[in-house]
Amino acid sequence: MRQLKEALDTGAELHGILEACSFFASSSWAVVRSLIIESDSKLVVDWIKGPLRALSCFIDLVGKCKSYVDKFKWTIVFVFREGNFKAHRLAKQGINRTIEYKWVANHGVLDTS
Repeated sequence: MRQLKEALDTGAELHGILEACSFFASSSWAVVRSLIIESDSKLVVDWIKGPLRALSCFIDLVGKCKSYVDKFKWTIVFVFREGNFKAHRLAKQGINRTIEYKWVANHGVLDTS
């Protein structure tokens, strides 16, 4: 049971990173700003830095994340969970939100309409 929870957590972390990469890459910021990706999963950070170490069931996700990091010359770093508190709180708020947000690219603001 513990291995299943770890696999689910790892998959969720990879999906979150991939979603953030995709979002940032599609924004106007991608060409003028660099992204620093912080994760409290040392395993995920190590896999993205060295994808050959990743488990085969995650290799596709890891490869996609690494492609973004390499293409845009972004940085991925491990942070202790205590240092990642705000990101976790924001993620939980996102899960529980009742209003759907959309990105308005020409203004760079979130629109809740």
